[in-house]
Amino acid sequence: MRVERLRGALDRAARLGTPQLENLASKQAAAPRSHVAARLRDTIKLIPVREVFYFNADQKYTSVRHQGGTDLIEDSLRALEEALLEFAGSVLVISHDRWFLDRIATHILAFEGDSRVVFFPGNYHEYEADKLQRLGAEAAQPKRIRFKPLK
Repeated sequence: MRVERLRGALDRAARLGTPQLENLASKQAAAPRSHVAARLRDTIKLIPVREVFYFNADQKYTSVRHQGGTDLIEDSLRALEEALLEFAGSVLVISHDRWFLDRIATHILAFEGDSRVVFFPGNYHEYEADKLQRLGAEAAQPKRIRFKPLK
């Protein structure tokens, strides 16, 4: 059944002309997202973007923390990435996922060893290259940070 529906959709898409495709693309790109859809049992809850505090992305699902609580979004991490790329404002992303950071980050605030904070304009791949250039190959090796004892 799915194969037949897919073939039908592809046939209909093949009949669209260039002006129709351009019109369809411009409609999709023009509207910024104003709400986030979250599932609560059998209902879908629309959460205004201005009420969102943060997103927490796991392997498969993403949860959203907002003024009314926490809800599960059944979109994948890929959908979250696309929404972040469309968002016109600023977003603070805290993640250990280098692949994710490489694609969405435009600036990096890195907390390096010896309690140094480095602000870098660029994505994670560019930051890593800059870090190797500044600190040498030894900087790529993880090290345990030792703190002074409290007295």
